[in-house]
Order: sequence, then structure tokens, then C-alpha cells
Amino acid sequence: METIEIGAIMLDENFQEISSFRTYVKPEYNTRITSIVRDLTEITYDMVINAPKFDEAIKMFSNRCLGVDDARNTAKLFHIFLKDRELFDNTLSKIAEAMRPTDFGTSLGSLFDLSSFAVA
Repeated sequence: METIEIGAIMLDENFQEISSFRTYVKPEYNTRITSIVRDLTEITYDMVINAPKFDEAIKMFSNRCLGVDDARNTAKLFHIFLKDRELFDNTLSKIAEAMRPTDFGTSLGSLFDLSSFAVA
């Protein structure tokens, strides 16, 4: 299983689109896109062959999220956090928890039923 597209839309407080990001991602482990995936996503291998690989695509996405266009949102967050240290600390704790590496069973176990696999 590989990521073949990354996309996001930023909305304002009235749920109006103010910015978006979309890029295809070139598969690194598969040389084709299955018909099931193609039918579901309408993405063909020709559409991803010249796309950035996942590591570059995720950097592009991160840069977009942290980019100049979002400076006003960052400024708003700083304004809120400077007034409420507890909120700031709780937010940092949640980010740290979400980014903490998990073992294989925990991370994939929530997405897939791995109980049929035996460990020797």
C-alpha cells in the first residue's frame, strides 16, 4: 500500500476555501496502479510517473502548511497561546503524543485486523 496523492484544503472560520494543496506521489514500490485503485481514485500510473516521491511530496506539503501564506494563522495562534499558557502546553503535549513513534502492532493494528498472522 502506497500513497499516490496528498491533498488538503484550508478553510476560514466560515468554512470558505482560502487555500489548497494537491500533488500526486510517485509510487516507489509498485510499477503499476491496480484497476481497483484506478477505478476508485481515477488516478493512473501515467499521472504519477513524473510526480515527486513520497519524501519530497510530504516536504512540499509541510512547507505549504508552514509557508508564508499561513503566516497570519501562525500569528493568530501565537496571540492565543501567549494569553493562555496552559492551552499552549496542552497543545504541545498533544503534538508530541501524536508524533511519538509506535510499535508495528499499535500503528497498523488500528487500521487492519492482524490477528490472523502468526508470529514464529
